[in-house]
Amino acid sequence: MSVSGLHNKRLPQNCKHRDNHSMIRGKQASFSGRFFPHALLFLTFVFLFIFPKGGVRVANIPLTWGYLLLFLFSYLWVRSQKKLVLPRENRIVLFFLLPFQIVSLTSLSFHGIESFGFTFAFLISFFALPWIFLGFLSEVFEHLNFAKTAEYLRSAVFIVALFGLIQFILRFEWGINSHIPFLTINYGDIEIPEWEKCNDRGHIWIKLYSTFQNGNIYGVATSLLLPLFCYVEKSWWKRNLVFLAFLLTLSRTVWLGLVCCEILNHLYIRKVTKLSLMSLSLKLMACGTGAYLLARKMNREILDSSLGGRDSQLGVIWEWTLIGEQTPFEGIGEMIYPEVLKYFGFLGLITFLLGILSPLWTFFVKTPLKRQPPLKRALAAGLMLYLIVAVSDGALLYIPIMAFYWIVAALLLKKPTEDFSIDQITLRKA
Repeated sequence: MSVSGLHNKRLPQNCKHRDNHSMIRGKQASFSGRFFPHALLFLTFVFLFIFPKGGVRVANIPLTWGYLLLFLFSYLWVRSQKKLVLPRENRIVLFFLLPFQIVSLTSLSFHGIESFGFTFAFLISFFALPWIFLGFLSEVFEHLNFAKTAEYLRSAVFIVALFGLIQFILRFEWGINSHIPFLTINYGDIEIPEWEKCNDRGHIWIKLYSTFQNGNIYGVATSLLLPLFCYVEKSWWKRNLVFLAFLLTLSRTVWLGLVCCEILNHLYIRKVTKLSLMSLSLKLMACGTGAYLLARKMNREILDSSLGGRDSQLGVIWEWTLIGEQTPFEGIGEMIYPEVLKYFGFLGLITFLLGILSPLWTFFVKTPLKRQPPLKRALAAGLMLYLIVAVSDGALLYIPIMAFYWIVAALLLKKPTEDFSIDQITLRKA
């Protein structure tokens, strides 16, 4: 993959001929030369999207290379800027996140914390990451060549799925655990058995988890990028390979996401035709059949009364309070909406929904349906897809879920440029 990620609009005349392949146009002089910032941004992309779990543990807190590179790049970028100018849409989203930030901090102050690790992850997810992607790096996103960025994301989704399938086959056929310490797995997690990471399915089947180390986290995180991948990738075998990887996560939550992705792809992203409706019907039948057969193989039902052991999280729906239970914060469980209600109360849930939905409704208010480019629709569909699967399992505080969410949100709010056309993307066919 090339590291040329930005077009050259508004460059000074004396440097246009030297900047045809830069990732950050017009900012080289203030960021240690031309090569360093582009290489650092590219490495950040690789470790966030392809090796999200690579890193070490310090005091039981995972320090991943992707997040460390992200904070380093953000720090160096902010230092190189004379002033911080945020687009109006980004300011709106950050403003509507503020009520939840106030409510959650108040609740944590009064009720205390039980898990320092999950509290740290919560603060990173809802305080640091939104400001990094929508605030400090807003100019970087404004300058991104979206067509090239879409190519990178397409490649990342495919590479991770391919690695996961190879890993799954090696584990299932020959019992080989294919991990690369510090890269595909956090060094602090090497001694943890797979079944302790909630990947076990009856001590015979192990979920496909690729470089994410957990099948649900892989599926939920990649769901944010799946609509974009499905729209951009025209190779049928690559799309089907990614779909197979999703099925082999052996996660009903991920299967739900796959079904919803196909619905959004055919009814929202693409133009609705009789042929597309027929294609949707066939794909839903194929997904349903595959999920049913896999569930039978594992001696499980597609649906069960305990909701996969999560039914206990629903009790708070009938016992909620205004500002949350008098319980120290232990982290947000799988079903994020009841869990937010539990720890932050009805007021917390309302402000949470206001903040987490703000990128979507900001986009829809600004851009009428008929004027939405298909690539923008694919990004909006990714956010919608996550919010749907989060009803079952949102893995909210696990790396790299919220990094993916705020990156997709930042791309969605980016001002349209000439590179938003699908024609600008190299569509490789099978």
